[in-house]
Amino acid sequence: VPLCGSAGDRFGSGYLRLGDISGDAVDDFAVHSPTASPSGIAQAGSIWLVDGASWAAGNNHVERFDGTSQSQHLGAQIDFLRHSTGLYLASFSPQAGSQAGQVWWAFVPHSGLTSEYTAQFEGQVSEALGNSGSFLPNTSGLPPHLLASAPGAGRHLLLDANARDGS
Repeated sequence: VPLCGSAGDRFGSGYLRLGDISGDAVDDFAVHSPTASPSGIAQAGSIWLVDGASWAAGNNHVERFDGTSQSQHLGAQIDFLRHSTGLYLASFSPQAGSQAGQVWWAFVPHSGLTSEYTAQFEGQVSEALGNSGSFLPNTSGLPPHLLASAPGAGRHLLLDANARDGS
């Protein structure tokens, strides 16, 4: 079963092998398309979270996350962290919203490939939040943090990946 985007949306410009998240002994993966235009929203971007076993069997179990604003570029850069409670998936989009930038994340519990929540944090104009970023594991077993650079403001932000309100 092919996964494919539309002309010009850079579908497959990035791919992450996530390991077996769904518990079926087959690796799952994420594919991103930062210039996709879901629902006609120009270059909002999309990320597909794919169940490897279902996809290989032709069932195409996919959860799709779509950007919600023009030029958001969801999926410009993606990262993930496996945690004892599930998977954290993040997108860093430094060019979103007048170069303000954005960090977006989702939590997917081990019970399957359906997200429990998504959240995002917006930068300030010309800050380029999300120019780079990654998850920081929490050694005490608590959910991880996200570290995101904002070079236009000369700072880094440490975000709580468990926060559902983008704090």
